[in-house]
Amino acid sequence: MSQTSASDRDAPVATEKALARFAVGPLSLSDEDAGIGRRNLLETVVLGIAGVDGPGVASIEQLARAECAAGPATVWRGGPSLAPSGAAMVNAAATSALDGDTLYGSVHADAVIVPVVLAVGEAVGASGVDVLSAHAVGCEVMCRLSEAATPPQRGWTHTSLYGVFGAAAATARLLGYSEAQAAQALGIALSLAAGSQQTNIDRALTKRLQPGLAARHGIFAAAAVGHGVTGATNWLTGRGGLWSLYQGGEPSRLLEGLGASFLFPRAIQKVYPVCSCSHAAMSALADLMAKHGLVGHEIDRIAVTITPFMNHMVGGGFDPSENPVVAAQFSLEYGLACMALRGKCDLADLDVDRVRDPEIAAFCNRIEISVDTSQTGELTPAVVEVSTRQGRFSGSCDTMPGSPERPMTGAEFTEKLVDCLAQRNKGRPQRNLARLSDAVEALIEMPTVRDLNGLIAAIANEGK
Repeated sequence: MSQTSASDRDAPVATEKALARFAVGPLSLSDEDAGIGRRNLLETVVLGIAGVDGPGVASIEQLARAECAAGPATVWRGGPSLAPSGAAMVNAAATSALDGDTLYGSVHADAVIVPVVLAVGEAVGASGVDVLSAHAVGCEVMCRLSEAATPPQRGWTHTSLYGVFGAAAATARLLGYSEAQAAQALGIALSLAAGSQQTNIDRALTKRLQPGLAARHGIFAAAAVGHGVTGATNWLTGRGGLWSLYQGGEPSRLLEGLGASFLFPRAIQKVYPVCSCSHAAMSALADLMAKHGLVGHEIDRIAVTITPFMNHMVGGGFDPSENPVVAAQFSLEYGLACMALRGKCDLADLDVDRVRDPEIAAFCNRIEISVDTSQTGELTPAVVEVSTRQGRFSGSCDTMPGSPERPMTGAEFTEKLVDCLAQRNKGRPQRNLARLSDAVEALIEMPTVRDLNGLIAAIANEGK
């Protein structure tokens, strides 16, 4: 029988220790960062309400009800409550269903962490302040793991790969764990880390399941500590750790300013409900059409040049025959056709009938996508050239719309949220947005988040 050498069971190095300490230690957020955290939480629950009937979510709920115990955590789709891991899995699938959630680097942190902290917070009777703190911690762990990753991406879906660690950290904080217990939770999370970009490429519904699994597994990892399970000590930097086996990372980038400055407030607010890899080209086309008064049916050809990673994610042909909504969300051709023919791309454009519009499919044949292999960006740049009978017009986009450098206006943000809620409640989305906004702002005074979860479920099921 082989024996474990001393070098294989070293004490945790500074990196792992620092993350565990951060997860459960004092948290000092500026008023601005705390406000952005609440804004992102609000957007995420709105997306969750709009996405409760999104493709695959009902199936994931059925799976959760078969696999997870009953418990105290609200399922936003309605029905009996579940154990926090089950509720968070379903709710995270809903927040991801419309592809409108925040993005920092390579992770959709809020889509995983908001369902986790609301489910666990409800189960343990946590205050609103505690839930907001856990939200900040979980998102920050995910964002810093993304920030530290060394390119190129190897094909993992970082939202789910890093999400399990963010979820474990957030849960450990809500459970009142010590630094040593938080370290164990993160170590157990290594055994549950997974998620592949092949789900995006193949337009599979597991794209929705993966954030849900990260949420479920992160809660499971933290709960396992309470039952005496132990995890890997050097889960990040060890010979068989995350950075060695999955995706390399740089400790200095992970730890710089940890606890003193925060990355999660710099997340992108998505303008379009499709993969972020399409946004730059769609924005460039919209700018060209507005500047030159171009009309979609008069366009003969659109030539787009994007980066290899963008092409990997959204450059495949548009085929809505199976999983049409996912196909639309991960097709640059579809996004550009929407912008050209409809002058927009919003949630209405994800209706199956609109996705399968023959005019859209025909227009996709006018779109040519090429790749600039010298570019290493994941979301930008994109160069667009439009040919019409009047001539050729070219433009580019180097800055993501919705990023801190090019933020959404307050009116645009409100319009996005109203559009989301209108998918569920045609008659009063503005009223429901006001109710949710007030509840999220009041979290800093709430003794428990149970009422917020109840409100989310009530609005999601209004009129059913």
